[in-house]
Amino acid sequence: GVLAMGLGYLVDRLGPRKVLTLGTVFFILSLLLVTWVHTLWQYNLVFGVLLAVGQAALGMLVLFTLTANWFRRLRGTANALVFSGRLIIAPLAPLVALVIVLWGWRQVYLLGAAVLAVVLLPLVALLLRNTPEAIGLLPDGERRTKSGEAPADTSRRRWRSARPLASTLHEAMGTYQFWALMGSRLFVPIGVMMVYAHYVIYLQDMGFDPHRTAAVFAYQAIVSGLSIPVQGYLSDRLRREVVLTFNYGCSIASVAVLLLITHTGQDTLLWAFII
Repeated sequence: GVLAMGLGYLVDRLGPRKVLTLGTVFFILSLLLVTWVHTLWQYNLVFGVLLAVGQAALGMLVLFTLTANWFRRLRGTANALVFSGRLIIAPLAPLVALVIVLWGWRQVYLLGAAVLAVVLLPLVALLLRNTPEAIGLLPDGERRTKSGEAPADTSRRRWRSARPLASTLHEAMGTYQFWALMGSRLFVPIGVMMVYAHYVIYLQDMGFDPHRTAAVFAYQAIVSGLSIPVQGYLSDRLRREVVLTFNYGCSIASVAVLLLITHTGQDTLLWAFII
């Protein structure tokens, strides 16, 4: 969060591809260095600085900028699919927990660094393009007409929300939508996401064994991964504010349900929290 403003500046100056490449390098280095950690200050340095920079540079701010360059008509669906990608690995949490028990966490971090170096880094550094114009295309995969002009909008419906409310930061700061969105992104993580960061430990304190809590994490990731594309599709068909409000309402309700779980026999509440 603290790095967001700086990353936004770098994305505007360097483009998403270079920022994503730097983020991948920082992420790989942090995974390698953490295997040599033996003291608390070393852990805080690697996870609190290097890994934080890598995660921020590979985060939604940069990726959503990239999808905004490539998609216009179905931007909500595109963003949802991009966001869903990070949840694909989450259902493997029980398997990862087993591998850590068998091999140790240091070996798992080394394996993660190797996968990123072999797969992600070449994809981002060599194949990714900041805009479709870089390869002779237009947003949404359109091609220019013979006269060199962009094709007419053939979508079945032109949404009022498709017209930007502002074209500069100064203009955006003069709209209530900007401050409402900023406030929601500030206060919702404080009230909801901080709970999500600790709910696995909370369930263990309530008597759930580690394997079952890992399964809860995996099931919730599966449900989230399936629902996010649907929400993206609906945001392209409905008002985006409606979908966002429903999303925040579900997050708040899930926290309330979690707090009602006090022992291991409350499977109905547990599944309600997952969904």
